[in-house]
Amino acid sequence: MISKIVEKEGNKFFDIDGKLFAPAAFRSFRPTPANVSQFYNNGVRLFQMLVTGTTNALKTKYSLYGEVWKGDGEYDFIAFDKQMEMFMKFAPEGYFCVMIPLDTRDWFIEKYNCPDSFKEFGKACFYEEWKAAAADYLKAFINYAEEKYGDRIFSYSFSAGYATEWFTNDKGEYDERKELAFQEYLGDDKVRIPAKSELDRISTTFLREKESCIPDYYKFTSENTAETVCYFANKAQEVLQHKKVIGLFYGYMILNSMYQNRWGTAKYELVWQCEDIDMIFSPAAYFMFRETKNPAAYQVAVDSIAVNNKLYMHEIDHRTHLALYPLESGGILRDSYETEEETVMILRRELCQALQKGSALWWFDFYGGYYFSKRYDREIERAVEIIHEVTGYPRKSIAQTAIFYDPESTLYLNENLGVKEDYVNNIICELGKSGVLYDVYNLNDIMKIDTSQYKMLVFLNAFKLSGEIIEKLEKLDIYKVWIHAPGYENNRSVNDIERIIGMELVEREECNKIRFNEEVFGFSNQVTPLFEVKMAEKVLAYYEGTQKAAVALNGKNIYFATGNVPYELWHEIERICGVHIYTDNGMAVYGDSRFLCVQNPFSEACSINLPGDTSFIELFDGGEYHSEGRRLSYDVPIGTTQMFLVKQKE
Repeated sequence: MISKIVEKEGNKFFDIDGKLFAPAAFRSFRPTPANVSQFYNNGVRLFQMLVTGTTNALKTKYSLYGEVWKGDGEYDFIAFDKQMEMFMKFAPEGYFCVMIPLDTRDWFIEKYNCPDSFKEFGKACFYEEWKAAAADYLKAFINYAEEKYGDRIFSYSFSAGYATEWFTNDKGEYDERKELAFQEYLGDDKVRIPAKSELDRISTTFLREKESCIPDYYKFTSENTAETVCYFANKAQEVLQHKKVIGLFYGYMILNSMYQNRWGTAKYELVWQCEDIDMIFSPAAYFMFRETKNPAAYQVAVDSIAVNNKLYMHEIDHRTHLALYPLESGGILRDSYETEEETVMILRRELCQALQKGSALWWFDFYGGYYFSKRYDREIERAVEIIHEVTGYPRKSIAQTAIFYDPESTLYLNENLGVKEDYVNNIICELGKSGVLYDVYNLNDIMKIDTSQYKMLVFLNAFKLSGEIIEKLEKLDIYKVWIHAPGYENNRSVNDIERIIGMELVEREECNKIRFNEEVFGFSNQVTPLFEVKMAEKVLAYYEGTQKAAVALNGKNIYFATGNVPYELWHEIERICGVHIYTDNGMAVYGDSRFLCVQNPFSEACSINLPGDTSFIELFDGGEYHSEGRRLSYDVPIGTTQMFLVKQKE
């Protein structure tokens, strides 16, 4: 069998021996006849399985089927065979993505005195003994699987590091091999791996000290992680010869401050550019983005995945109301939803979030039983029908806002200050509440993309800007929104910021909040330096209790002195930029040229502003809707998710 990813009018599909499959799948740590057959009977034809005997971060086994990698060159594929037999029996016309964890096993750690790669990937990846043995295992596994089940396996995945996501969890601890490699990387045999006390040191300065080697250390570890991933991908392709799709988890921008650098994946663009990898997985964004009152979001710069000719796989791993039960370890996942109705509405908006980007998705039935109800049966079945229906129409982004995140700049950020979320997570959340559609890119991709559809470009954390990018941006006749200190890392001079934003600034010592009408906002913790605008065309907001400008416009540049900008101020900015605002009350919108989706968290009376009058078909609950005066108004219970398909003209 040959499988590949193909695009048809903006929609992506898995092509399996010439037959197209809508990219919707099922995944579970506890696949059983019950949940496999449940999803199969409701229309799902693609399934993912994980084959390992190792233990996960929740202190339970990833799989109950057992281990395959038993020793040096010693593989027992019975555990894999049993799992395949179960899947094939209860998904008889299904096709499978097989995930192969490559982490060090206990016997390997003891024999080679090697670090545990699951806990300390940042050390283990400097042990060539492990990399060579893991590569041999990966190739042997694929050879066996292809020979026995090659006509049923459409995709392979491999993993290592914490949580199967290539994170290092060694907290910067010393390792001799790692330090020698770091010295070679910098060409300096006197340099040392920064001590944990240095990595943990708290300062109000938002960037690391100029003389510190910590940014170089994080760059080194991140590059090495990426190189290790690409090494294994190349080994897999030695067997597959690009005849099957390869995917993996990699490259998140929405993470807690403390982990963004320490987990060693900031150079994820190297992996996204790897020609041996076809697909990037990621769970949906966590925490605030899973609450009904807030918008859903991606952990990744999702639109840059497509720029790099990869398919994005959106993992819907939300814990349903049925998930609140003890695991084998005795622990309980406390982030479950309270009711079935709430869960259904969240699942609906995640479906729409995946569809609007032409992404693949899988439902992750974590420990099994999360979907065992008649209501969930109906939702899965209807979701599969909607995927087939919506992917039958041409897809195009209609976003007028583009957001840019820079993983390189993050390397210089003092993560201990705890404000990374203010630059990234919280701004994305508030932009979602402001009722606009947006695309999300890595900063480097500004050099590749066509920006003509956008009216507003938002730069979240552009502390380090190359001359090439600055020159490109100066030529763009589009409103550009800058947060706090764009370009400041270049020379640590206010002049760098002034050149980029086209305004005169002065540094200030006080850590003040900013007031816009009734809203007061600013960084979560004290940040230095801050800046005030001395000269601009228009002032939009002042530091609280002063007449010192903190938000201002000059030409096509808009400057915010801090992060954490509330959606009410984003509305003001969007009106200036001419961006279409679909909702006015903090209600997020998802969609593309084919549909719009909203979940109403605040009021039974809903209203969507439209560019023009249109008729819609509501896809979840049915019914035809018509706008009047470019406004779609309707009443539904609070929390309801609606998906409005643009009615095609006869």
